[in-house]
Amino acid sequence: MAFGEHLKSVKNFIPNGKKDNLISLSEILKSKGTLNELKDTKGLYGIWLKKDACPNFDKLNFKLSVKSKSNEVSHKVVWNWNKDEKYIPLYIGKSTVIGKRLSQHLGVLSDNNWFLGAPNDNLVYKKNSTSNQFRAGLEQLLRNTKGLISPGKENALDFFKDSVFIKIIKVDNVEDRFYLEDFSIGYFQPWFNIDAER
Repeated sequence: MAFGEHLKSVKNFIPNGKKDNLISLSEILKSKGTLNELKDTKGLYGIWLKKDACPNFDKLNFKLSVKSKSNEVSHKVVWNWNKDEKYIPLYIGKSTVIGKRLSQHLGVLSDNNWFLGAPNDNLVYKKNSTSNQFRAGLEQLLRNTKGLISPGKENALDFFKDSVFIKIIKVDNVEDRFYLEDFSIGYFQPWFNIDAER
């Protein structure tokens, strides 16, 4: 497929309720086979939050600070754009093996580079790669929100399982994937793609 045709498909990245290339987080958590079916899939994936399916949406934490590798605060962010959309873009990425990449995103939370407090408190984290950035973003939405989840009984994946959906655009060409990802991030402005400047 020509780059221009891929570009048209990107503009239809927002979920529209149809089943075509749309996977719920709930499906993935129920069956590992869902990701195994994507082991040979190359392309872009968009992770979306369906607002009206998210419990207590207005009580989520939309604030974070982003730090550089030198542990200096780079800037503070409030996720307040796209909040009125039916589907809110959370994260957009690309991969030659989408199933494996999504598995990394949904894995056990590891260190991340987002925090709410001062650089010397226990909310400062370091991150070695972007593989945990989506999961870290979900955790951030629930940080300091008393009563939304039951500690030890529920985690961020449980909380968002019925409101997070993944849509895939198949793209075989590596150059096209590279530029389409950049375009898509700029076009949709997903919350969790924000990272420290270097």
